[in-house]
Amino acid sequence: PYTYENSNHNNNLSFIVTTDGVLVFNAGGSYLVAKAMHEEIKKVTDQKVKYVVLENS
Repeated sequence: PYTYENSNHNNNLSFIVTTDGVLVFNAGGSYLVAKAMHEEIKKVTDQKVKYVVLENS
């Protein structure tokens, strides 16, 4: 469940960097979680996010 502490983070977020771009697996349950994940991706690669798979949509 959503709480202030978990920012609605209720699933496992991950990403894979490929030569074609970044695949994100589960983008997060809120804009703030997705934004934080995108900031982490930018620390690893300058590739653009090309695919998003939502497991729990």
